[in-house]
Amino acid sequence: MVLEYPRAHDQLWKREVSQVGAGTSDPIILPGWVEKVSAAVILEGASNATVQYTLDPETEVDAAPGSADWVDWDAGAVSVDSGYPANSSITAVRIVTVGGGATLKVAGRRMAARVR
Repeated sequence: MVLEYPRAHDQLWKREVSQVGAGTSDPIILPGWVEKVSAAVILEGASNATVQYTLDPETEVDAAPGSADWVDWDAGAVSVDSGYPANSSITAVRIVTVGGGATLKVAGRRMAARVR
């Protein structure tokens, strides 16, 4: 038996984080029950921004800086607003900006609950 969400908007999971000025944003942790994740970068005066992801456990993402291994997404540094699909095994995402700020918006679909 699959429990269905009563309305389509109940299935959507969204988060965002902004980086003011050049630097690295806080990470957005992706819950294991979210699938089909996409991310969008909205530049706010940044000359460019790079989306980074990690496959490391949440405990390493939350630990001291440098505990998680961060990898640049295939698109690399972008200088225009951009969107990306994400691999389902990603634990967290963040943005690194140069020359100004940017916002990272992440959305995915909540998995339906299964009852046996």
